[in-house]
Amino acid sequence: MYLRRKCNLATGDMCMNHTVRTARADELDSVIALHRHLNPEDDYSDLRRIEKSWSLFHSSGNICRCLIAEADGATAASCCLYIFPNLTRGGRPIAFIENVITHPDYRRKGLALMLMRAAIDIAWRNDCYKVVLQSNRKRTGAHGLYEKLGFARDAKYGYEMRHP
Repeated sequence: MYLRRKCNLATGDMCMNHTVRTARADELDSVIALHRHLNPEDDYSDLRRIEKSWSLFHSSGNICRCLIAEADGATAASCCLYIFPNLTRGGRPIAFIENVITHPDYRRKGLALMLMRAAIDIAWRNDCYKVVLQSNRKRTGAHGLYEKLGFARDAKYGYEMRHP
């Protein structure tokens, strides 16, 4: 467990406890349910492929992990953190955060902020020289959160190629 805080119901928090931690191997179903809110059009029918990827998360050591934020026991937010070896910057690794999602019922409660702070903390504790994330240009609601955390749009271009 990375973070725990008591919520203040007077400030609009909807839960008594928020916890951020690495997802357990038996929590794939709750993570997939959450990810359906991120990309509703995604195909989850090839369960063997998904389970294989999930298994890699849990066997990769420090390379990749799925973090979740719980609110009163429910999986309310999630992100994937990848720490990649690097041959520049003195061999210090690079962290990449992907698939940040908060369930619609739990948004604007501070869960994503806690989740992202935990991911960034893990990256710094692993001596990463930078943390990178991408955000869909259309998801402007998340951009303010990322900037509040210290992320900046930099002078680099992001390129993407998808399998046809």
